[in-house]
Amino acid sequence: MTNSVKVMVVDDHPLWRDALARELTTSGFTVVTTASHHEQAVRHIQTAEPDVVVIGLSLFATSGAQLCRELLDARPSLRILVVSAGEVRADVLAKARAAGVTTFLLRSMPTREELTEAVHRTALADLVPLPEPPTAATSAPALPRLTARETEVLKLVASGLTDEQAANSLGLSIRTVRRYIAQVMEKYQIRSRQPELVRQAVEHRHRARNVLGTMSDTRFGHDDSSAAPLDSHSPIPPDSPGGTGSGTGPSGTSESHVPAPPDNRRTVPTAPLVEPHTLTAELAEQAPPGREVPLQVQVTRGSSGTGAALRDFHVPAGGARLTIAVHAPGLLALGDLQQEVTVLPGRDSDVVRFGLRTLAQGLHTVTVRAFRGGSFLGELRAQISVQADTPARDGPPHSTPLTTLAFDPGEVTLQVLKGPGGAHSFQLLSETTYAPESFHLMAGNPHGARELMYDELRRTAAAARPGAVTTDTEARRRLRNLGVQLWASAVPDAVRRQFWEEAGRITSLTVLGEHDAVPWELLYPRDRDQEGDGFLAEWLPVVRRVFGQDRVRELRLHRVAFVVPPDSPPEAEREVTALRTRLGNTPADHGTLSYRRTVSDLIEEGSAGLLHFACHNSFTSAGSRVTMADGPFDPLDLAYAAQSGALRKSHPLVFFNACRSVGEINWFASSLGWATQFLRAGAGAFVGTLWPVRSDSAFTFADTFYDRLVAQGQTLGQASLQARQAIRDQGGDPTWLAYAVYGSPAARAAIS
Repeated sequence: MTNSVKVMVVDDHPLWRDALARELTTSGFTVVTTASHHEQAVRHIQTAEPDVVVIGLSLFATSGAQLCRELLDARPSLRILVVSAGEVRADVLAKARAAGVTTFLLRSMPTREELTEAVHRTALADLVPLPEPPTAATSAPALPRLTARETEVLKLVASGLTDEQAANSLGLSIRTVRRYIAQVMEKYQIRSRQPELVRQAVEHRHRARNVLGTMSDTRFGHDDSSAAPLDSHSPIPPDSPGGTGSGTGPSGTSESHVPAPPDNRRTVPTAPLVEPHTLTAELAEQAPPGREVPLQVQVTRGSSGTGAALRDFHVPAGGARLTIAVHAPGLLALGDLQQEVTVLPGRDSDVVRFGLRTLAQGLHTVTVRAFRGGSFLGELRAQISVQADTPARDGPPHSTPLTTLAFDPGEVTLQVLKGPGGAHSFQLLSETTYAPESFHLMAGNPHGARELMYDELRRTAAAARPGAVTTDTEARRRLRNLGVQLWASAVPDAVRRQFWEEAGRITSLTVLGEHDAVPWELLYPRDRDQEGDGFLAEWLPVVRRVFGQDRVRELRLHRVAFVVPPDSPPEAEREVTALRTRLGNTPADHGTLSYRRTVSDLIEEGSAGLLHFACHNSFTSAGSRVTMADGPFDPLDLAYAAQSGALRKSHPLVFFNACRSVGEINWFASSLGWATQFLRAGAGAFVGTLWPVRSDSAFTFADTFYDRLVAQGQTLGQASLQARQAIRDQGGDPTWLAYAVYGSPAARAAIS
């Protein structure tokens, strides 16, 4: 039906108008004409005869209401869809409703799927209730600050140049241009290159003179001296026509007195369809060797079994496509252990079946994970006991909440799983899902080589001399060679090729799985003619994820506590003072803690939003240990909190700014360390170090990290990336690569 729907696009921003037309054409609609202003739209309506007119809400600040009346008078069967790509002011929305328009798409970042669905439903005149409009005028959101280079790249690409043309114009490599584009998209939380990037360029030009300065811009078809257009991103001054500053309608009446829409008009949703979902699986809990034991997996609406109610997420009209990946060591796979499933609005997904057969006797764990694009969504585990001369017995259903189906374009996940015989399975998951690659890491035991590297890096940090250029150059050369060798030795050839295929589109890398196998932050991608922009962790936000870790998108720093035991580094108190200044007076402050008993009570109560350690941590073959005022504190002290999920309600950020705080030891069937224990307990994010670090560099990293995360509102991934860059050139000190960050790269902090 799509290409039978004729559409006219009306908007006063030429780039945004053209981008909308391209998106609709790409989606299969017939765009019969476009118009930039009132008179042109009225002239075109009779000759073009569209079924649907898509109008930018910004026009209603001037003549949009009169335009709608004239269009409907000229063509009574016409359907009108009003689109806004940003914040919506109540007075402008009231004008549109007063004109009889009841079909709106008021998404802050409408995707192609949402736009397609809205036009479809407008053409079909679906009756969908319109949510209440804003009750007060919404001020324009604060724009992220762009660097001068980001601004140049943004303007060139938004004007229609290809990445290659923009690179040639600026004298940069194509990869570097794509990296700048990825940084802009991340700052604006943009999900696709068009039309959002074009809209942001137009908005940025009109509203951010303090960033753009007086640069001329003839590509936009406007002169810089012209007034900013009155749209949903540019607030109307209270004394200007149509601006009240009080949330009232155009005549000064409140929103409750806006005339109701006529009964014969239809509406489309102003917000996407949302539902809670759960990942469920069924597997036999007992079976003899040689028995086929099918694993059945489904994504269901609501919560079931032991799962909890899920946070709402958007399901496009065409469905959300998920990848289900199964890891079943000790069992024989009778087919692919990776399948796709589509989640449609209002329905449970189809059941996908994985064929497994029991082999060796013993207790075996099967892990089921869900991904959307390169974003990890959730996982569950089931166990099966294989014993001779025992009957097969079905197990109970297993379930886990999928907190959101939202995915972050450009996020890529590298899943690393330990298999039998010392082999590891590497799998790169992005919007293209690659097959797993089996790989042997140093006969399955990378421990010795890793410890040699950490020992060298510890000595390098101790010998660093800030300000010594020669020392810095030589140390960086040695560090680079270490990273290149690690890339060549620890990452399979096929995965390296896949990485280069995706490199121009990657905005962040999440490593899921066996973290102790490789120090991922040290990787320096280099293959013959392929080279990135340095170490992976200075090029992209690199974060880690452990099994069972919740996917947390908001870190609520509502209560804070600082752990500073006796004999902590001299910088510890200065670090805490600086952090308190960054956070201000809003969060409740539990104070500075030095007793193990107090820290344990706070963790088991699960009340903190931020737990910051500034101390010494000793790491030996027996594991980590912090000496508190009343005795040693180690990861075993978190066992009760981990098993009870004590931190799952508050999902705190835990920053363990101490030497080797990410170190792990083997503990029976699992690993044991600060990061794994805190994350199993429910921490939303964890930041720690891989090897001993310098105290002065540790202070600067922490101060920069909190400034970017809290004061500037950057994501966890971007804040950690910029904190690394702040201490990168310190006389050869490798501390900037020592930090490991666990969590969602797109998570943001909220202080309330």
